[in-house]
Order: sequence, then C-alpha cells, then structure tokens
Amino acid sequence: MTSRSPARVCEDLDQSVLDYAEIKALCTGNPLIREKMELDTEISKLQVIKSAFLSEHYKLEDMILKTIPEKISRYSSAISLMNNDLKIAEKNPFTDNSNENFPSMTIDGKVFADRANAGKALKCAAVSAINADPENLTKIGEYRGFNLIVSFDHLSRKALLYIKGHSSHKIELGSSETGNITKIDNSINNISSLIDEYTDSIEQLNFQLNTAKTELEKPFPMEQKLMQMITRQTELTALLNIDNNENSQEEQSISELNEKPSIRRAIDDIQKKQHPILQHSSKPQSISL
Repeated sequence: MTSRSPARVCEDLDQSVLDYAEIKALCTGNPLIREKMELDTEISKLQVIKSAFLSEHYKLEDMILKTIPEKISRYSSAISLMNNDLKIAEKNPFTDNSNENFPSMTIDGKVFADRANAGKALKCAAVSAINADPENLTKIGEYRGFNLIVSFDHLSRKALLYIKGHSSHKIELGSSETGNITKIDNSINNISSLIDEYTDSIEQLNFQLNTAKTELEKPFPMEQKLMQMITRQTELTALLNIDNNENSQEEQSISELNEKPSIRRAIDDIQKKQHPILQHSSKPQSISL
C-alpha cells in the first residue's frame, strides 16, 4: 500500500446529478446552469488526464530512485567480476580450437592433454554427475583456470555446464565431445565482449536516467486551464446557491402566510369582494311563486 492514487484512464464519466436549483434553472432557461454543466464535464475529463499524468510521474520516480540505479549497480558489479575473469583467461590463452598447444583439462582429478580424450572424459563425467544427483550443481573438473560445474535443466531437459571463475558463464552440453570444448573456449574468449556489452548497457541506463529526471521536472501542461475552470465552477456554484436560497425564502414566506388563519381569512374576504358570485347568505331565502 502506498499514499499514491493510481489513475484509471477511461472516457466514461459519471452522469451529472442535478439539484433543485439546477433543475429550476434549466426550466427557466438560466444560462448559468448550462455553463456549469459544461464546466463539470470538462473538469472531469481534465482530472482524468491529470491522474494519468501523475501515474506516469510515479513510474518515473520509481525508475529514478529504484529500477535504473539497481540495474546500474548490478551491471557494474558484473563488470568488476568479469574483469577478474578476463585476467584469468589472459593468463591461460587458447584460441585455435585445435589439438596443438591444447591446454590440459582436469576431469575428476585426472589430467587430459589430448583434446579429443578430454572431450570424452568431460561428457562421461557430466552424464555420471547428472545421473547421481540431477537436482544439484556438481563440480567435475577445471580448465584454463576456471571450474567446470554441471547441472541438469528439468525444463529444457538439457545438461548445462557452468564455467565458473569470479563470475559464471553457462553453455549447453551437446553430443559432440570436441564441440563441447569449443563452446567452453568460445565462452571464455567472449568475456571481453560481454564487458563491452554491459558497459554499453550502463551508458544507455544513464541516458534513460537523465531523460526520466528531465520529464519528471515538467508540470502538468493543462494545470493553469484546469485551475481557471475550477475557479469559475466555484463561482457558478455560489451563484446558483444564492438563487436557490432566494427562491426558498420566497416559498417559505408564502407558506407562512397560508398557515396564519387571520391573514388567510382576510385574503378570502378580498377575493369574495372581487368576485360577488362567491358571496352567500347563511340563511336560505324564501321563494315566492
């Protein structure tokens, strides 16, 4: 839970509910009520747009304060570890993928100077380790200063080999015995390229961070228009309330007059004088034939 109110962007707005003054103003053709209703609709639309704008600002704040800095920190740590691995690789170079000058590979404590034999031993050791313990990582040897650790991916149903130094580099083991060694060499030799990629990613993240900060400083572009509309809405509401109060007082005065018997009788007498047909005697008159 946060103190922020996430906006829901939609076009449908609640129907306006009219009070007595507004209904009466409509019936009498009062132009103020029409203006107020139009303002209510426009203000509601602008408030929805502003809510969406603020939601985007909250996302930018999260990017600036958390998401981007965490990525930069993670990538910087990875670069530091890979730089240490690069030093190990440079001390144990091998790039021709041939049997000549092949650096020895140690599998299960046994050293293999021949590339083909090393590939066979690697494959056999990986299969044995997975069959013995398919749930965990198992170290099966060393090569060019890096530990060789095997595991089984139950999702892809494939054997994985981790070339572990200060950081870890993963490859999939295949059926080709010498091909697996080529994959290991390529992964080790690719460390410098990975460092360049992570460095480029950090530059892009810094650019995104600066862009987000610039966007966050921008105010809501229609803020002034919205404030003007709200001010006018308040004025119209006050005017309509005054009109409603005056009408209420007039109706109350008429009601009070009707409730007083003496005043009511005086009004009736005046009406009878103005209309003789309303006059009548309390005693029946004699009729002569």
